[in-house]
Amino acid sequence: MNLQIHLQNIVTSASLSGWTCQVIWGFGNQVVAGVSPGTPGQIAETVANTGSNGNCTTSANLYYAGWQLNIKICHQTTACTTSSYAQQEYVAVLALPGGTVPFYAGTQAPTTTWTQPFTVPILPMVGDLAASNTPITMTFRVANGTAIATAKTCYLNVATSATSGGCYFGTGAYQMTFSITLTNTYTTSTFPYSAGYTPFNGALDPLNYNVGQLTTTLQLEDKQTAGSDPIPQITATTGTGFSNGPITKSGSVPDVIYATPDLSGALTVSQQNGFVTISPGSTTIYFNANAAGMTTGSDAATLTFNLYTYYSFSWVSANGGTLNTAQAVTQMSQFVITIQR
Repeated sequence: MNLQIHLQNIVTSASLSGWTCQVIWGFGNQVVAGVSPGTPGQIAETVANTGSNGNCTTSANLYYAGWQLNIKICHQTTACTTSSYAQQEYVAVLALPGGTVPFYAGTQAPTTTWTQPFTVPILPMVGDLAASNTPITMTFRVANGTAIATAKTCYLNVATSATSGGCYFGTGAYQMTFSITLTNTYTTSTFPYSAGYTPFNGALDPLNYNVGQLTTTLQLEDKQTAGSDPIPQITATTGTGFSNGPITKSGSVPDVIYATPDLSGALTVSQQNGFVTISPGSTTIYFNANAAGMTTGSDAATLTFNLYTYYSFSWVSANGGTLNTAQAVTQMSQFVITIQR
């Protein structure tokens, strides 16, 4: 039989046009009627650029009942590749609904090749339908509630803003608290019901085995930029903390990476009937920085925040803090704060 894979927005029920499906051979498939299945993990065929009906209809191969298949789906008009993971694109590898090709449902054999229909519900990722590279804003606030702009230097042991340019923590202060608020900027006119995406298992991707769960994550890099004394140690005081603790990278410059648990649910805007807000798509994470080890005027450390999608905790942990650049990409601009003695 052939396959008709209908891509449907799970929130609006609209058919998704301008998308691409790739059928991937599964494992354990047997020769049927003298026809051999393809190599497991390899792409069987590509159906590019769905029309207004949202259907990917195969024609290059015949698929037999009982065969196991996966489907790679991406929001682009050309074949999906590992570089398809981008700020505005949904990319996922999913099992064929039901897991295997079903038997023909009729009471007698068809006279022509049967086309088996499937419906695959899609929740587009953040930034996709609204076509925005920066759907989520980031606001950094110090303990007194003052919002600080990116690229600012915050000074230790400084009493007034006159000598610090606006970011200071007070005389004798070497421990400070601050917060990061992430806010989804979608409006009801842009995407009336929902904006987010569901984490999925990257190990299903035949081109990137053992990637692990791909999520939306706020990552913090704490890096010594001047001096020789220890960089601040960062902990979460309330709210969402660091799920994997510090990951120390080797090198001449101290460099510690932290990451929060998955934030896709917290950053999803969800409304009922188009106006009753169920989830505002905003979350605030509070941090404490202990910079007591910074004892001289030459000491400085930079805190760099990035919000990533397709972020795998297991990949980062196993690779010393290195991102899988084929899948984990920056969802928004960097936010940088420097702490200086």
